[in-house]
Amino acid sequence: MEFLNWLSCKFLGKKVGYDSHGNSYYKSSYLARVLRKEKRWIRYNGIPEFTKVPTSWHAWLHYQTNLIPQAEKRHTWQEDRQMNMTGTKKAYTPKHKESKNKVTPHIWSPKTIKS
Repeated sequence: MEFLNWLSCKFLGKKVGYDSHGNSYYKSSYLARVLRKEKRWIRYNGIPEFTKVPTSWHAWLHYQTNLIPQAEKRHTWQEDRQMNMTGTKKAYTPKHKESKNKVTPHIWSPKTIKS
């Protein structure tokens, strides 16, 4: 599968840039655009993880902008992106779920009216 991905990038695509994670971004070559609508795709560096796609490149991939993103300016308050930890031991669990003193909800039942 990796070979087919490389082959399609090499002959059907044109590399337009890369991001800080090492992901490469492609758009369809001139010949492919003549035959059909322009396609845009990403070739991940390592594990294919969608959380590694910066917002500017995400907007470009989804045709929200036609401007190819440049290097992003980082602010001091910005943190590095984290992988999606859902389904792992490091997944976020709210504190009330971890407590041993779980509160059981009161079950409502309608009262019968005597006539």
